[in-house]
Amino acid sequence: MQSAMMPAHGGSATPASVINHRSLGYWYDTDPAPAPTQPSIIDLIIGAQPAQASIGQAGEVDLYRFVVPSVANHIIETQGQTDVIMSLFGPNSQTALVTEDDDSGQDRNVRIASRLTAGTYFVRVRHYQTSSTGSYSVSVRREAAAPGPAPAPGVPEIQVNGPAVQGSLAAANESDLYTFTAASTAIYTIETAGNTDTFLTLFGPNSQTALIAQDDDSAPGFNSRIEADLAAGVYFARVRHYSPTGTGPYSVSVRR
Repeated sequence: MQSAMMPAHGGSATPASVINHRSLGYWYDTDPAPAPTQPSIIDLIIGAQPAQASIGQAGEVDLYRFVVPSVANHIIETQGQTDVIMSLFGPNSQTALVTEDDDSGQDRNVRIASRLTAGTYFVRVRHYQTSSTGSYSVSVRREAAAPGPAPAPGVPEIQVNGPAVQGSLAAANESDLYTFTAASTAIYTIETAGNTDTFLTLFGPNSQTALIAQDDDSAPGFNSRIEADLAAGVYFARVRHYSPTGTGPYSVSVRR
């Protein structure tokens, strides 16, 4: 009678040749490393009831996706007793970080309020403590526009946390006016970049004449930077050259 450990066609039998050791939860040093497990993506619907979820094991990261049809203010938040951290990526990218939050919601929940352009966004939720678990719910909704006037017609708009807007001071004494919307109270940074010596002035909220702050060279080189704690509303940024006769290209951006 042939031994169960003996191969049918001769040769030497080893435990590795007759037992599926991977099914038992271990690997030999010579085995290829197992492929990392990618979290499945759960679709969220804007305006729908909160989706129930749970961080069932230590170190788990839950991944969600939602689609913004047109530019608007949106709120992504969790509810429950679990202390979570949320990161928002997009548009159309799982690696381009928009913003993240820990405890801006009620109790230890997260709440992200951001003006989002059209596209697909991704949300990652994990427990604040990497060794802890717990249940929570998550939702996304479109926020009503902040009270006050809409951005002035013809004034270029800068998207908060969006790409920098390219500009150029082409003539002596020229100044360029931009607008952006603060969806919620937070610290915002408005700054220029490039080789042109710019001077930046910030007005608002909902006013092109109510001065908030101005700056010359707080950013690298001869660029300008203003950091300000702003309430929700529409703001205006004016860029000019430091020299009345100076010209040159630049870019301007706003981030939260």
